Amino acid sequence: MRLPKSVLPFALGLAAAPFLPFAGVHGGTSQMSEVDDVRSISRTIQNTAREVAPAVVSIEAYLGGLRSTKGSGVVLGKEGLVVTNHHVAGSATNVRVLLSDGRRLDARIKGSDPETDLCVLQIDASETFTALELREEPAQIGEYVLAVGNPLGFDQTVTSGIISARERRIDVATYENFLQTDAAINPGNSGGPLIDLDGKVVGINTAVEVDERGSQGLGFAIPADMVRDVVEEIVSKGRVERGYLGVTVDDIGPRTSENMGLKRKVHVLIRGVEEKGPAARAGIRPGDIVLVIGDRRVTERYDVLETVAEVDPGDKVRMILYRDGSRIEAEVLVGTRPNMRVR
Repeated sequence: MRLPKSVLPFALGLAAAPFLPFAGVHGGTSQMSEVDDVRSISRTIQNTAREVAPAVVSIEAYLGGLRSTKGSGVVLGKEGLVVTNHHVAGSATNVRVLLSDGRRLDARIKGSDPETDLCVLQIDASETFTALELREEPAQIGEYVLAVGNPLGFDQTVTSGIISARERRIDVATYENFLQTDAAINPGNSGGPLIDLDGKVVGINTAVEVDERGSQGLGFAIPADMVRDVVEEIVSKGRVERGYLGVTVDDIGPRTSENMGLKRKVHVLIRGVEEKGPAARAGIRPGDIVLVIGDRRVTERYDVLETVAEVDPGDKVRMILYRDGSRIEAEVLVGTRPNMRVR
C-alpha cells in the first residue's frame, strides 16, 4: 500500500558518513594529525558498533503460520523487553526473535501502539541478554549516529550518518516527532536502533522518503523520549492511554483568520464535535477557534492532538477559544482516546 507523501515505513540503514578531515596536500605534522583524527573517529565507531551489536535482533513476524514481515529490534533492559515497530510485529499472531549469537526465541507481544508505530515484545527473561539504554538528552542536528539492523536479510549491518533535522511530521503515524537522518532504503531495518557514539539509543528507525527514483536519503526515527513514554505505558498498563476531546480540527490560514477578526496569521479551527463527547459536554462548538490548551498556545492542529494526548484521562484541562468576536474559556473533563489508527 502506498502511503501519503511517498513515505514508506521501510527498513532503514544510514547512508554514507559525513565528510571527515582529510590529509592536506602539504604533508608534514598537520597531515599526520589529520590522519590520526580520522583513525580516532574510526576506532570510536568500531568500538561502539562492537558493543551495541549483540543487543540488536532480527524480528520474524507470522500470520497464520506464514511469515508476513521481517524487521529489526533492540533489547532494552535485562528483563527481556524488545522494542520494534508496530508495522513489523504489532499485528502478528506469532513472533520470533533471533539474537546475534544464533539463539531463536519465541516472543510475546506485550503491547503495541499503532499511533506511534511502536511495539514492545517480551522474550524469556531467564535468558542472558546484552541490552541498550535510551538516551535522556535529545539528539542534536549534525550529531553523528549509527544504525544497526538487518537490511535485506543481512544481519548485524552497521551504517552511519548524521541527524539532519528534528521534529519532522511525515504522516505515517498519528503522533510524530521524528528525527530525520541521511538514511538509505534498506527493507529489514525497520524497528532497529539509531545509536550515538556512546552506544545509547537516540531513536527507533521507522520510515524513509522515496519517490519514483527511489530513496532520497531522508530517513526517519522515533525519538528516544517518545519511545520511553510508550514503553513505560505498555509495561505498566499493557496499552497506551491518551487524553481525548472528541473534536476534529483544521489549520486555517491568514486570510480566513483576518476575516474572523484574529490578529495572528495561523489558527486552528474546530470543524466537528463528537456528540456527547468531552468537548461537547464542555460547550465547545464547531466553528470555535482554539487559542490555548492548558498552558500551551495553539498554533497548528498537531498542537491540539499532542497537548490533549499528554493529559491523563479523567483530568480537567482549561481551554481558551475564540467565538463570534470574543474570547471564551471552557473546562473540559478529558476522556480516553480510542485507538484510532490501524495499519
